[in-house]
Amino acid sequence: MELLQLTYFITAAETENFTRAATIHSVPTSDISQTIKRLEKELGTELFIRSANRVVLSKEGKIFLESAKKVLFELENAKRRIADSLDRISGEIKLLVLTNRRVVTEVIEKYHVLYPNVNFVLSHRMTEGEDYDIIISDTDPRGSGYEKIPLITEKVYLALSKEGIPGLSGDISKKDIRLGELKNLPFISMPEHSSHYGLTKSICEKNGFTPEIAIKCDDPYYIRKYTEMGLGATFVPIFSWQGLLSDKIRFVDVGDNIRTTYLYLSAFGKSTRAVTEFVPLLMKECATASKL
Repeated sequence: MELLQLTYFITAAETENFTRAATIHSVPTSDISQTIKRLEKELGTELFIRSANRVVLSKEGKIFLESAKKVLFELENAKRRIADSLDRISGEIKLLVLTNRRVVTEVIEKYHVLYPNVNFVLSHRMTEGEDYDIIISDTDPRGSGYEKIPLITEKVYLALSKEGIPGLSGDISKKDIRLGELKNLPFISMPEHSSHYGLTKSICEKNGFTPEIAIKCDDPYYIRKYTEMGLGATFVPIFSWQGLLSDKIRFVDVGDNIRTTYLYLSAFGKSTRAVTEFVPLLMKECATASKL
């Protein structure tokens, strides 16, 4: 029995699809299928109940999945303990950063000066079947297996160009305004899978309307540029985006809207010194955002 067999099996079990598992591991689907067939032959039982477009674990497969995960966890833990025993912090930290990219980037820069032997693998979109040491998000992306730690609570403002937006009706010169007054306003947001899109929808719907998303863009830099150009308005978590918007932008208070970002720490993450040194550094950097 090989570690690769266990890895492919676990991914296939979590995605319930050999093709998706192959995509995650960047191999042909036949590699996943043949590897699992060899594993089933060695165990003397079928691990999956197969159908045209989906595979689901058999009774024996569910039993084996639990043990396979424990085996990989213990092996990974042993690797990290060995690295720690060498009295130097090294290894790899896998980060999924769905919010607060600026803050996390600044912390990584400081951390790298202290611990240059630690490498980072960063993602800004969740990959099905992928495990992470740390997830930074304002929603619970996995549901279980991660310790949830509050990281940043910040007020959310509406940002729009001081030059105005063509076709916008209503007075936006006052300091406070009800968001419902701007229901015909074009909005700029990141795509559907993003935290920013969810924030935009939830705030508008709380105020009784569905936002008109005029521009969707997956790059925060261009979200800010399009806002400065007056192509629409966007919601700004004030701590996370501080210093990133020019003086061409005005901020409008649209009520008591806040966003709380959490740090989700995996069991793997708790077992490595690289992660346990990174977490307090990140929390310290975010401490200034604890007061609204």
